[in-house]
Amino acid sequence: MNFPGSEFVSLHTYLILCPMLFLASFVDSVAGGGGLISIPSWLAAGFPVHFAYGTNKFTSGAAALSSSIRYFRSGKISLPVACFAAAGALGGSWLGARLVLFLSDEVLRVTLLVLLPIVGTFTLLCRRNAPTEESPAMALAENAEAEKKRFLSFLIGLVIGAYEGFFGPGSGTFLILAFNFLLGMELLTACGTARLVNLAANLAALLTFVAESRVVWEVAVPCALFSIAGGRFGARCAITRGAKFVRPLMAFVMVLLFAKLLYDFCLKIKLI
Repeated sequence: MNFPGSEFVSLHTYLILCPMLFLASFVDSVAGGGGLISIPSWLAAGFPVHFAYGTNKFTSGAAALSSSIRYFRSGKISLPVACFAAAGALGGSWLGARLVLFLSDEVLRVTLLVLLPIVGTFTLLCRRNAPTEESPAMALAENAEAEKKRFLSFLIGLVIGAYEGFFGPGSGTFLILAFNFLLGMELLTACGTARLVNLAANLAALLTFVAESRVVWEVAVPCALFSIAGGRFGARCAITRGAKFVRPLMAFVMVLLFAKLLYDFCLKIKLI
């Protein structure tokens, strides 16, 4: 083992990471928030934060590619939205990944502690007005406000892409919510489109971490196979079972995300 990060690799590493990354990709492909499972798993396996982030970008990117293909084949991706949002996500994620080595995430955590309950409440209150599962995906090119919606798609990708590159957990959930409520996209298409945008964000961040030699390839490649399997299985469950399967899992992930952020914040200010 003569490459950076190889000192963290053992049989114990694979026994922890392989099943947990399968689970993380399953959750991420359905409702976002898989980073809540994967990032702590890397840390539990003994990886320093920067190596955990870098290697996780490879495995989660592989899962995003696999589940994106599944959603695309089922017609559950809005390509006009995905293209503009992905363009924004590429730039945003690159900037976020560049900042991660230098800036504290404390302000981001506090902001999320305020915003997440608001978003969750908004989701519950607007559920009756949300597009139904049978609603068609939004066609930007045919809409009178196409230019405005293209810009909004790009802005969504840029902002959430920056968050994905800098921190990560919950970005898929935020993308789904943004596409569903801001762009009027039905829930399953929002899930599929979010996966494609996540793929773009992962790619930009991954290239940054690769350039800094923060990816442990000996672990990344085999663990990516489990991530791919989890992503494909999650996408299949979402497509076959529909929005009734996605909604409760999304609610669970949002509660989990808020609880983790609150716990981490309390640790930082020594309340617990």
